[in-house]
Amino acid sequence: MEQALDVCRQWREAFGRWGFAHVVGHGVPDEHIEECYAAAERFFALPMEDKLSDCVRAAAHQWARDGATARGITRPRDSRPSPPPKGSGAADGHSGAPARVHHSDADLFPRSLPELKPATHRYFGSVQRLLQAIMEITAVSVGMPRSYFARFWGADAGAGGTSPHNILRLAHYRSQAGMPPRANQLRYGEHTDFQGYTLLWQDHNANGGSQTAPDGVPPKGGLQVRDPQTGAFLDAPPPPKAFTVNAGDLIQCWTNDVLLSNTHRVANPPAGDGTARVCLVFFAGPHPDTIVECLPTCTDRERPPRHAPVKAGATT
Repeated sequence: MEQALDVCRQWREAFGRWGFAHVVGHGVPDEHIEECYAAAERFFALPMEDKLSDCVRAAAHQWARDGATARGITRPRDSRPSPPPKGSGAADGHSGAPARVHHSDADLFPRSLPELKPATHRYFGSVQRLLQAIMEITAVSVGMPRSYFARFWGADAGAGGTSPHNILRLAHYRSQAGMPPRANQLRYGEHTDFQGYTLLWQDHNANGGSQTAPDGVPPKGGLQVRDPQTGAFLDAPPPPKAFTVNAGDLIQCWTNDVLLSNTHRVANPPAGDGTARVCLVFFAGPHPDTIVECLPTCTDRERPPRHAPVKAGATT
């Protein structure tokens, strides 16, 4: 019991200071991670005509697909928070929000890669179980009942026992070999995430973070997190087999800034390193009808609510 409470205290400290944490001992099976990651790599390695064909089928079913897009061409002096993600699935480009894939959309998975569907479904289910634990830790960390958030994500929220705002995005950052980025260009501009939590599996963490440079040092990946105290952006490479988790705007609203939704971005690799990247990004949002407002344990006479109540689906 004391160990569990210590985890909750560490959670509050990490998200109160940074809005980010690396999560180890998460219980997501290695084989589910590696299977999903490998399937994503195979998808992005498909010929462009195959991927475009899948885009056409997706459009016919009214998917929110952008295809290959460049979203990281911003400079530090003029970058702005990006809008909340509109969809998920497979994104080919520097970044992108291509397709929202629900479990019932069996015919919308790429016909040229049948293993993608079972791989993503297994990974999705495992990460959802991790999310449940994270929401319980969050509740206890701010003095609420352990099961408080279940109603907003679980069976009571509808959608067959899961929020429709739980979305898996397979993000592909294309190789920059022969295409060096412009000065100050980013792979993904500075932004916060709107929804609940984002659970990120970074590319160099596949197979337990065994991908290393010749000097034995793991690659940095590209994720950079803003230090709220200094404004500087710091590299955030995870330890082996760790998820990188960040809180979104709704968590900050719920907790009255006790837990932060912090600005982050994706930097380009060092000069001479044009490596392509694939990341697994799980966006966890409450049911769109959820009214998010300050929790009673996060406000008092000296700390009134700092954010107006907001409907979770209002801007997505």
